Amino acid sequence: MRDLQGEVARLQAMAVEHRDAVGAAEQRSGAEAGFRARAEQGWERAAREVEQAEQQARQEQQRTAEAEGRLHAAQAQAALVPGLEERARALEEKLRGEAARSQSSQHSEMQSAQLAAQSVQRAQQEGREAAHRAEEQCQHHLDAVTAEGKHWRKQAEGATGAARQAAVSLGQSRGVVEAMLARLQP
Repeated sequence: MRDLQGEVARLQAMAVEHRDAVGAAEQRSGAEAGFRARAEQGWERAAREVEQAEQQARQEQQRTAEAEGRLHAAQAQAALVPGLEERARALEEKLRGEAARSQSSQHSEMQSAQLAAQSVQRAQQEGREAAHRAEEQCQHHLDAVTAEGKHWRKQAEGATGAARQAAVSLGQSRGVVEAMLARLQP
């Protein structure tokens, strides 16, 4: 029985060992499953982060390409600047020359306008004087014509009076002549 008890004790010890080993294996298996789950989650998170990083990298590449495009455009424009500066200087000189000519022309036009204004003033003065003289002459002629008209009216009235007297005398003479003729007829 001792052997049997030794065997049971050994089997019980083995069962405990086996239970401990199973428990440890279950723990390791649970730990490994947890590790795998965490690893899968970490892998998925890392994959998402990698995808986001790739997307950000593509966006950065696009921004970089756009920036390079703007840089090339700016460099092309910068290459034009010396020619544009020279052209701007030439245009400024041309504008200064035109401004000087315009100012000179304006000054000349102002002088011409002043001379024209003086000529107009003189012409107006001469016109007023001529109009005054013409008015005086017209008044003189009007007075002369009025006086002459009065004279001829008087002459006409006198002639009309004389003509009336002659007509009356003629009428009387006719009456006398008719009466004489009437007497002379048998």
